[in-house]
Amino acid sequence: MVADIKEQFNNDFRRVTASQISAAMNSECSIQMAGFEGQLCRDTVRKNACKLLSVLRMNATDAQACNAIGLC
Repeated sequence: MVADIKEQFNNDFRRVTASQISAAMNSECSIQMAGFEGQLCRDTVRKNACKLLSVLRMNATDAQACNAIGLC
């Protein structure tokens, strides 16, 4: 999912907002996970969008970003 987000924003998060990250990740959660798992994914993203954005701005790997918000 993180790789898809990086691609969507061309790996440039300088002008991306937490709301944009949240919306993009919520879409990925819905695509990749169904039912209860999808809802947990969206809840996790909602609670951690600022943290995820911060990590992505530091050029974190996909695994680092995923681990930072507890989705791995």
